[in-house]
Amino acid sequence: MDISHREIYSLLNYIESGDIVLPEVQREFVWSDNDAKDLLDSLYKKYPVGYILLWCPKEVRPYKHFEGQNQSTYMNEKRKPVRYLLDGQQRLTSLLKIKNGDIEIYFNINDKVFQLKNRGIENKPEWISVREVLNKEPSDILLELGEKLGRSLDYIYKKYATPISDLHNVLKERLPVYELKEDDYSKITEIYIRLNSKGVRLKKAELVMAMVVLNIPKEFRDNLERLHDKFEDWGFDTNFYMRCLTCMLTKQSKFEYLKNYLNTDKDKADKVLKIMDDLLKYMDNVLKLLNTHLGLTHDKVQTILPSEIVLIPLLMYVYNNNDNGIKSDSELNKLLYWFLMASFWGRYSGATETKLDEDLKALKEDSNPINKWIQNILKEKGRLKIDIRDFEGKFTKNKLLLLYFLVYKNKALDWFTSTDLTNTDTIELHHVFPKKVLKDMKGITDEQINDIRNIVFISTKANRRISSKEPIDYFKSEKIDENRLRRQYIPLDETLHRKEAYNEFLKKRGELIVRSLNNVLESMYEGHSLSLAESRSEL
Repeated sequence: MDISHREIYSLLNYIESGDIVLPEVQREFVWSDNDAKDLLDSLYKKYPVGYILLWCPKEVRPYKHFEGQNQSTYMNEKRKPVRYLLDGQQRLTSLLKIKNGDIEIYFNINDKVFQLKNRGIENKPEWISVREVLNKEPSDILLELGEKLGRSLDYIYKKYATPISDLHNVLKERLPVYELKEDDYSKITEIYIRLNSKGVRLKKAELVMAMVVLNIPKEFRDNLERLHDKFEDWGFDTNFYMRCLTCMLTKQSKFEYLKNYLNTDKDKADKVLKIMDDLLKYMDNVLKLLNTHLGLTHDKVQTILPSEIVLIPLLMYVYNNNDNGIKSDSELNKLLYWFLMASFWGRYSGATETKLDEDLKALKEDSNPINKWIQNILKEKGRLKIDIRDFEGKFTKNKLLLLYFLVYKNKALDWFTSTDLTNTDTIELHHVFPKKVLKDMKGITDEQINDIRNIVFISTKANRRISSKEPIDYFKSEKIDENRLRRQYIPLDETLHRKEAYNEFLKKRGELIVRSLNNVLESMYEGHSLSLAESRSEL
């Protein structure tokens, strides 16, 4: 391994010219603008910022471009990359973005501190653009500074020449650069994994993904991109797709199983690509099922679904059935019942892999896996029936999911437009008793204000004109009739619509919700007792 010291400028020039690219095994750029600002501050203070590791194979290997890399400057020349960056992507990409102005950072010439661009500083003369300092001569910056401050050049040079010059030269800092001359791609992948397996720099999923890319670099990336494009609005990340892929390939959830599979199966490339096609197909089926029977769209899922992990057993159930589909309404209702209970009770909120493996095992070995899944929740929680205490306190996603399910089943209407909520892609949360009304009351906490029983669903944000009105007033002024109130389980007794009766309103609405919710849930799973002692024999 050769070592040298190179200016950051030269490394960035190599990136912009296409001489340095990223190997396919590399993850995406993930640093925040604040991370980039902190790196710049470290360089300005001449703190060490680590080394750069380059791979120099004899032949061109599969690669991808840096985020922000201008490919047009070299693509027409059909230039081939000569170096692949194994370690240093986040740092060099950040500095390239700062230099080109994609990340806008300002420097205070008096306090010598850095700040991301905002309206409060961009027009103040003591704050200057880092991009301009990096790309102009210091003398030009000082001349402009003198005009802005209305001070003599002698004063400007004495006071500011040194910090401006130091900032201008920050990319002239020399970093240790190691060049690895190795043609064995498997060794390169292993080096990459070892570099990133310590600490929290990469998730386990990304490390395992590196092994997949080792075997099928371009095809895997292309298929992963298809998944991201197809389900972009749902907000799924690479970690989620890798977990799905692991479960579908190995029937187990831990990434180590996928790693072992990749090391032993001779036909792994074809199988992985086939599974990725299946993942796209069956995940689409699952999401359509949730949309058709629970009214869940991508926007609603991101608002009210506690965890996307609960989608994985659902995916595996549909995948196991292949094209046979779900055979009866009873089977469908039980499956949806499990989905709601697993989400509400946080089935996978702790010891995720252990619980997933337990449910995947049931899917493989049990003649009635849905019953077994329900039993697994029951064993852990001791009950499934919703208690009034479960529907008190600050709204959380697990409570919002069940509340939305209930009002969806009750064909709820938007209060202000009468739109059927099932026909809207998005939902907004609305406080029945507006925050402003409750904050004016003594002894009311934020927890009480944001109680789940004070929340209803609407299709668009409520008009500000009702923010200071009690329900007794705006129900009438906005013509919110009894039908709309009833469909979202609002007590119709007008004495409960005044702020003095807020606590009683919460109590009454909670009772309405919980009673109706248990009735609907129990009807979905006929014959299923909702207490642990009574249900063991049935499950």
